[in-house]
Amino acid sequence: MAAIADWVRMVDNGMTTCPENPGHTRSDCHAWSAHPALGFLQWVAGVTSEAVGWERARVEPHPGKLGRFQARIAHPKGDLEVRYEAGRVEVRTPVPATVVWNGRESRVEPGFHRFD
Repeated sequence: MAAIADWVRMVDNGMTTCPENPGHTRSDCHAWSAHPALGFLQWVAGVTSEAVGWERARVEPHPGKLGRFQARIAHPKGDLEVRYEAGRVEVRTPVPATVVWNGRESRVEPGFHRFD
């Protein structure tokens, strides 16, 4: 994937945020450069809010070809964590959540949950 290769090159070049244009640039600190991190949390880890004030979360991971990942989202009631490896999803949530995995939707209470 070209986009991932671009990000790897940015890290190799010592950048900590995405530049506005590829190649030599005068600034690499644009607010929208946070998009890769937000995209990972929302699309890959699949974490979004289901209620006002994040009082309920939704976790619907989409790992694609990734063999594993781990995500941690800051929440006022404690971190929400999603871990994926070998076809298994583990969720630690500080609030009630809906977890969608392998075509099944589960409503869970705060705590640790494992889905195969």
